[in-house]
This record gives sequence, C-alpha cells and structure tokens, in this order.
Amino acid sequence: MLPILCKTLGATFMGICCLGAGLLCAGRLSARRKATQDAAALLQELQRSLQYSKENFYIALRESAQYCSFQTAAVPQMAPKTGGTHEEYVKRWLEAAGFKKSLTPKGYALLYGTLCELGKGTGQADIQRLEHKRLQLQEEAQLLGERERRDAKLYRALGGYGGLVVTLLLL
Repeated sequence: MLPILCKTLGATFMGICCLGAGLLCAGRLSARRKATQDAAALLQELQRSLQYSKENFYIALRESAQYCSFQTAAVPQMAPKTGGTHEEYVKRWLEAAGFKKSLTPKGYALLYGTLCELGKGTGQADIQRLEHKRLQLQEEAQLLGERERRDAKLYRALGGYGGLVVTLLLL
C-alpha cells in the first residue's frame, strides 16, 4: 500500500512540476514585455524632466525613476560614485533597478547606450535621442507582446501535457 501511495504522490509531484515549469516560462515572457515598457516609460519621463526643468542628468534620472513601476524603490537614493565614470554609474543604476536581468539583450543595450550618450551633445539633441530610443523600445515591447501571445499558450500547453505524460509514465 505504501509503495503505491509513494509512487502516486511522486508522479503527481512530477506532473505539477512540469506544469509549473510551463507557467514559469510563460511568465518570463510577460515580465520581459513589462520591463521593456517600463524602460520606454523611464525614457519618456527622463525626456520630460530634461526638457522642462533642465536638471542635472543624475537628478533627472532619480526623479524619472519614481514614475517607473519597476524595481526602483531603493535606486533613487544611489549617488554617482566619486571617481567613477558616467558609464559605470549608468551600469550600476540599471543593475540595481533590475533592468539588466529583465530586459532582452537588445533592449538592455538600447537603454544602456541611450543613458550613456546623454550629456555628450546639446540638450535638444539629447531630447531627440531619447524620443527616438523610446520609440525603438516601444516597438521592442510590441514585438515581445506578440511573442508573448503566441508562445505563452505553447509553454503552458507543453508544461501541462509534459506533466500529464510524466505522471502517466510513472504510474
């Protein structure tokens, strides 16, 4: 009796794990799309901040992060490291906000490159650059949304069917 119960529980557990793996993969697609939308929103707020208040880049970045729904709760308190370069500060800021792990490599490179380029040109050129890169990030978010709609069902179905097959094989 006990071996049958253990076998049944083990098979059920494996089935649930396969289903969970499928749901996890589907959730990652959604998280990447949301992170890309947040990055575009961050650039939009940064553009507004630089356009209307003419603030220092670091202050504008901290203030813009407050409007972003991403993991930026502790990030605005970060200050540029003395002796560090602008690029190092941007890299640390993006890592602390969680953008490095959540964005696609293309989205991260786009956001990192945009933030590193700010301040190297005129104010109007920076604002135009932000607008152009924001539109690129929005296009990336749309592509990720289409991929999410297409692939999320597949991942959930594969997880469910894989779980069912594993359960039946183990019983």
